[in-house]
Amino acid sequence: MIVIALICLVSIILGLYLGKKLADRGITAENALVNHQRLTYIILIFLATVIITFLLSAKANLKLFPQIILLYIGEYTNDFVLGLGWFSVGFLLGLELPIHSDRQR
Repeated sequence: MIVIALICLVSIILGLYLGKKLADRGITAENALVNHQRLTYIILIFLATVIITFLLSAKANLKLFPQIILLYIGEYTNDFVLGLGWFSVGFLLGLELPIHSDRQR
């Protein structure tokens, strides 16, 4: 239980910090990807391909990856997804809350 709380706390603090730093530079959720949409799509396609490969190899019992790697990924997937979710919440809060406090933007 302490590990889950620690993962959530660290993830949201890192997300808030990164969102605040980007908001201080003038980046908001509206203009964040204006010039970087192609790179974003390439990264998302790459990540989706890697995840699908891992899932198919685990489901079909293929020998593409050693069993120890699949066990390790299976063990920490829930913690990673939990941390990623809280990081995203913190990131969006850090990115959008400074706008509401500063009316001149």
